[in-house]
Amino acid sequence: MNRRLELKTDLLKMEGAGVSRPDIIEQLCLKFHVRPKSVYWYYQTRSQWQPEIMGLSEAKEAYHQTLNRLEYIYQKFSSVYMSAPEANNKIGALRGMLETTLKKAELTGVLVPGVPSEGKQNFQSLIEQEVLDSLSPDENAVVIEAASLFMRKRSELMSLREQEKNMP
Repeated sequence: MNRRLELKTDLLKMEGAGVSRPDIIEQLCLKFHVRPKSVYWYYQTRSQWQPEIMGLSEAKEAYHQTLNRLEYIYQKFSSVYMSAPEANNKIGALRGMLETTLKKAELTGVLVPGVPSEGKQNFQSLIEQEVLDSLSPDENAVVIEAASLFMRKRSELMSLREQEKNMP
């Protein structure tokens, strides 16, 4: 792999891993012995090279790749759910499975993103009900307890915010 391609690939990997832009620039400058100006240039011209590197030069290809990634993420959440020893981990995995399913539904056109609709709410409720139906009675009790705790904490937070607004 040539150095420019490797630098671009590393930039995308670090960015995808959540590394901050200044840290990315610093690390790439050290690794490839380039000036920060060069790395900034790659950021500025990324719309030209990123689709080709990621294999997203065609919309149809990007669509299928995104669907595959969402399916992979769903499988990872499912694996966590199946192997998690604690109920909190299972709840988090279930939430991830639900969010991933909703994203796939939006991408495929089953749901229109950002548009609240009765269909979207019914779809989400249906998925949530399926998830709850798949739980054991003990897991279901944990989910209900977690939901009630969440609602209490949310109510307390909203009260605090309202009090802050009313303070002089």
